Amino acid sequence: MMKYFGDSLGTWQVYWGEGYTAWLFAVSMLVLFVLSFKNKKVRRLFALALMMVVIFFLPITPRLMAYLDEGTIYWRLIWAIPYVAVIAAAFVSLIRLIPKFELQALVTLVVVILIAICGKDQISAGNFFPAENMEQVPAFVVSIAENIREGGTEDCFVAADETVASYLRVYAPDIKMVYGRRADGWINKSAYYLYQYVQTVGEHLEGIPGLADDATANCIVIRNSGENGDRIMETAGWRKTGEADVFSIYRK
Repeated sequence: MMKYFGDSLGTWQVYWGEGYTAWLFAVSMLVLFVLSFKNKKVRRLFALALMMVVIFFLPITPRLMAYLDEGTIYWRLIWAIPYVAVIAAAFVSLIRLIPKFELQALVTLVVVILIAICGKDQISAGNFFPAENMEQVPAFVVSIAENIREGGTEDCFVAADETVASYLRVYAPDIKMVYGRRADGWINKSAYYLYQYVQTVGEHLEGIPGLADDATANCIVIRNSGENGDRIMETAGWRKTGEADVFSIYRK
């Protein structure tokens, strides 16, 4: 049990970096408990924040999240903790105790500076960075979309790795696919199996061209398989139109 708690604590510390926002959140929880716990809305906010923190550190939580999505989304539970609202509520509770406007303004300035200082290291630690484009998709997805568009999208039906496809639907809605997210809405049975093969291209590369033909796909985006993969695709009548990151783009 202590091992899982240690892993959760490590994830918690990595998320906050060297900033002090987590400590500011803890102090704000204490302020709410001492000054405003009689307020019904404050009690609800306090209970929600405490519940989410407890859920985050429960030993079963990271194991459950790992089962659901290979553990990649566990740290996002921190997003569900209303720490911003707690800090704001604590500030309001504190400011109400001060009768004079001048003192209120001074305390407000101190709190604003404190928030800026506490969050500075977290922002500069690399946890936040400017988006590469308005849709906030990786640059390699943009390259793939532009490559597909160069060949025309009117009669183009794409079968792509889920990593690429999930972003393509956001960045390039004009590009049509032979199946939806996680194979939902597939055109026919071949499209369903094509989705499975594309995700595990190393094991099923030779079966992809035939399934693509049956699924009416004429553009495929799969992980690079080297010269052997190019040879298999070219033999089946698919020409390679480009590469982006670890993905190859083929068209027929």
